[in-house]
Amino acid sequence: AAKIDFQLVPKPGGHGALIWNKRHHTGTPFQAGYEDLFNAFCNDYARVDYKNVDEAAIETFFEPYKYSIIEYSNEQRFDFEGLNGRLLSSSYCPVKGEPNYEPAMKALAEIFDAHQSEGKVIFDYRTRGYVGQHKWN
Repeated sequence: AAKIDFQLVPKPGGHGALIWNKRHHTGTPFQAGYEDLFNAFCNDYARVDYKNVDEAAIETFFEPYKYSIIEYSNEQRFDFEGLNGRLLSSSYCPVKGEPNYEPAMKALAEIFDAHQSEGKVIFDYRTRGYVGQHKWN
Protein backbone atom coordinates (compact mmCIF):
# COMPACT_ATOMS: atom_id res chain seq x y z
CA ALA A 1 0.00 0.00 0.00
CA ALA A 2 2.86 2.39 0.77
CA LYS A 3 4.24 1.91 -2.73
CA ILE A 4 1.13 3.64 -4.13
CA ASP A 5 1.69 6.64 -1.84
CA PHE A 6 5.36 6.75 -2.79
CA GLN A 7 4.33 7.42 -6.38
CA LEU A 8 3.15 10.86 -5.31
CA VAL A 9 6.42 12.00 -3.76
CA PRO A 10 9.69 11.60 -5.73
CA LYS A 11 10.53 12.55 -9.27
CA PRO A 12 11.00 9.80 -11.89
CA GLY A 13 14.37 8.15 -11.35
CA GLY A 14 14.43 9.37 -7.75
CA HIS A 15 15.19 7.32 -4.68
CA GLY A 16 13.10 6.18 -1.75
CA ALA A 17 13.93 4.87 1.71
CA LEU A 18 12.20 2.57 4.15
CA ILE A 19 13.58 2.89 7.69
CA TRP A 20 12.79 1.03 10.91
CA ASN A 21 14.09 1.36 14.42
CA LYS A 22 14.03 -2.30 15.38
CA ARG A 23 13.60 -2.35 19.14
CA HIS A 24 15.55 -5.03 20.95
CA HIS A 25 13.00 -7.35 22.57
CA THR A 26 15.43 -9.02 24.92
CA GLY A 27 18.84 -8.23 26.33
CA THR A 28 17.79 -6.37 29.46
CA PRO A 29 15.00 -7.00 31.97
CA PHE A 30 13.39 -3.70 30.91
CA GLN A 31 13.33 -4.66 27.22
CA ALA A 32 11.91 -8.10 28.02
CA GLY A 33 9.26 -6.59 30.32
CA TYR A 34 8.22 -4.04 27.70
CA GLU A 35 7.89 -6.81 25.10
CA ASP A 36 5.81 -8.86 27.55
CA LEU A 37 3.50 -5.84 28.00
CA PHE A 38 2.84 -5.70 24.24
CA ASN A 39 2.18 -9.41 24.04
CA ALA A 40 -0.18 -9.33 27.02
CA PHE A 41 -2.22 -6.20 26.34
CA CYS A 42 -1.87 -5.13 22.69
CA ASN A 43 -4.16 -7.40 20.69
CA ASP A 44 -2.93 -6.35 17.23
CA TYR A 45 0.78 -6.37 18.10
CA ALA A 46 1.69 -9.65 16.37
CA ARG A 47 -0.29 -8.72 13.25
CA VAL A 48 1.20 -5.27 12.61
CA ASP A 49 4.73 -5.75 13.91
CA TYR A 50 7.48 -4.72 11.47
CA LYS A 51 8.96 -8.23 11.82
CA ASN A 52 6.21 -9.29 9.42
CA VAL A 53 7.97 -7.37 6.60
CA ASP A 54 10.57 -9.72 5.14
CA GLU A 55 13.31 -9.25 2.56
CA ALA A 56 11.03 -10.55 -0.21
CA ALA A 57 8.55 -7.74 0.51
CA ILE A 58 11.38 -5.19 0.43
CA GLU A 59 12.59 -6.55 -2.92
CA THR A 60 9.07 -6.33 -4.33
CA PHE A 61 8.76 -2.76 -3.08
CA PHE A 62 11.88 -1.58 -4.95
CA GLU A 63 11.68 -3.83 -8.02
CA PRO A 64 12.90 -3.79 -10.68
CA TYR A 65 15.83 -2.02 -8.99
CA LYS A 66 18.27 -3.16 -6.34
CA TYR A 67 18.49 -1.43 -2.99
CA SER A 68 21.15 -0.79 -0.38
CA ILE A 69 20.90 -1.54 3.32
CA ILE A 70 22.19 0.80 6.01
CA GLU A 71 22.28 -0.38 9.60
CA TYR A 72 23.54 1.02 12.90
CA SER A 73 22.91 0.97 16.66
CA ASN A 74 20.68 3.62 18.17
CA GLU A 75 19.15 4.37 21.55
CA GLN A 76 16.52 6.56 23.16
CA ARG A 77 16.24 7.53 26.81
CA PHE A 78 12.79 8.09 28.24
CA ASP A 79 11.42 9.48 31.47
CA PHE A 80 8.03 8.04 32.41
CA GLU A 81 6.08 10.68 30.47
CA GLY A 82 8.12 9.97 27.32
CA LEU A 83 7.78 6.21 27.76
CA ASN A 84 4.02 6.56 28.21
CA GLY A 85 3.83 8.68 25.06
CA ARG A 86 5.87 6.15 23.13
CA LEU A 87 3.55 3.33 24.18
CA LEU A 88 0.42 5.31 23.35
CA SER A 89 1.79 6.27 19.92
CA SER A 90 1.94 2.60 18.91
CA SER A 91 -0.98 1.84 16.61
CA TYR A 92 -1.62 -1.48 18.34
CA CYS A 93 -1.75 -0.05 21.87
CA PRO A 94 -5.18 -0.15 23.54
CA VAL A 95 -6.82 3.25 23.84
CA LYS A 96 -8.61 4.75 26.83
CA GLY A 97 -11.93 2.99 27.34
CA GLU A 98 -10.79 -0.37 25.95
CA PRO A 99 -10.55 -3.26 28.43
CA ASN A 100 -6.75 -3.63 28.18
CA TYR A 101 -5.97 0.08 28.55
CA GLU A 102 -5.85 0.37 32.35
CA PRO A 103 -3.96 -2.94 32.86
CA ALA A 104 -1.43 -1.86 30.21
CA MET A 105 -0.89 1.51 31.90
CA LYS A 106 -0.44 -0.19 35.27
CA ALA A 107 2.05 -2.66 33.79
CA LEU A 108 3.97 0.18 32.12
CA ALA A 109 4.32 2.03 35.44
CA GLU A 110 5.51 -1.16 37.16
CA ILE A 111 8.07 -1.88 34.42
CA PHE A 112 9.35 1.69 34.53
CA ASP A 113 9.60 1.76 38.33
CA ALA A 114 11.44 -1.58 38.41
CA HIS A 115 13.99 -0.70 35.73
CA GLN A 116 14.52 3.06 35.70
CA SER A 117 17.84 4.59 36.62
CA GLU A 118 17.91 8.26 37.57
CA GLY A 119 14.34 8.56 36.31
CA LYS A 120 14.98 7.13 32.83
CA VAL A 121 14.92 3.88 30.90
CA ILE A 122 16.90 3.10 27.76
CA PHE A 123 15.53 1.69 24.52
CA ASP A 124 18.18 -0.04 22.43
CA TYR A 125 17.48 -0.20 18.72
CA ARG A 126 19.05 -1.48 15.56
CA THR A 127 18.18 1.08 12.91
CA ARG A 128 17.83 -0.54 9.49
CA GLY A 129 17.20 1.37 6.30
CA TYR A 130 16.57 0.25 2.73
CA VAL A 131 17.45 2.83 0.07
CA GLY A 132 16.89 2.40 -3.63
CA GLN A 133 15.87 3.95 -6.90
CA HIS A 134 12.23 3.76 -7.80
CA LYS A 135 10.18 3.28 -10.94
CA TRP A 136 6.79 4.06 -9.45
CA ASN A 137 5.53 6.73 -11.80
